[in-house]
Amino acid sequence: MPVNQAEIEFFKLMDKNQQNNPMKPIHDLSLEEYRESAAFFSEYAGKPASVDYDNITITARDAFDIPIRIYNNALKQKLPVLVFCPGCGYMLDFFEANAIACSRIAEQLKIKIAIVNYRLAPENPLPTAIYDVYDTVKFFATHHKEMNIDKDKIFLCGLSSGANATAIVSNLARSDDSFKIYRQILLNGNYDLIRSSHDFDDYEKEDKLLIREVINYICDRVCPNLDDRTNPLFSPYYEKDLTHLPPTTIIVSEYDGIRNDSEAYFKQLKEVGNDVESILIPGQTHNTILMRSVLSDGVDPATVIADVVRKHI
Repeated sequence: MPVNQAEIEFFKLMDKNQQNNPMKPIHDLSLEEYRESAAFFSEYAGKPASVDYDNITITARDAFDIPIRIYNNALKQKLPVLVFCPGCGYMLDFFEANAIACSRIAEQLKIKIAIVNYRLAPENPLPTAIYDVYDTVKFFATHHKEMNIDKDKIFLCGLSSGANATAIVSNLARSDDSFKIYRQILLNGNYDLIRSSHDFDDYEKEDKLLIREVINYICDRVCPNLDDRTNPLFSPYYEKDLTHLPPTTIIVSEYDGIRNDSEAYFKQLKEVGNDVESILIPGQTHNTILMRSVLSDGVDPATVIADVVRKHI
């Protein structure tokens, strides 16, 4: 189907604003300028669902206190938990926008939804954020009694860079006997920082918010060493052994600016015998879940995630 009308209208508004207030070329922006230019995302995140939450901290391996927000934390019975990794290019403070999406998931599922406020690059170079996610998941598994969590039903989910972190943590966790990820859910993720797949280029170019210049800008700052971009700790696509992963759901928007990554990673996991399914959301682009107040057509990706979890609880 064509790009959703809501996306088309918003992209037109962006073009008009750019014509009236021209911005520097992306590659000329400082990190501070780029972060400031991306702050508008939060304006379009919409209102959070009416779900109670608690803010806690979890101690990382280097003694840093990782901020965690847990929705439905007051529920006392032993329940599954979904740990959510925000989409932010590893370098933008999109925690609250991602948290609003998590509140919508929590409202539908009535289980605990924990969102990880992992440390941002380049101030905290990768793989710091990935280890923050790993340590959070391990905390929930090893403190399941006090957290009222079913340690056998830990879902790990991520958007964009958060899906990258989810995939890498799921790969690493295979060698850790202290916990197990029950299912990983990957939404519009980037799994290959080299961007070597091109079968869906015609779809990707319709995403006017995640254009190639933006992707290049982010990659150059979060992974400046080109050799690192084929390291499985940064690009799970290059993991030599992708067998024995947890059951996986890959969700991709039809016009996601990095759709190639999702399609190629799905193919990889399928070919080596993993339990993996792919869900295509028609008409949408990369940031629909974060900018739901304006990118409002079609199913809410938060509902798609909730449906996947509900199916497998």
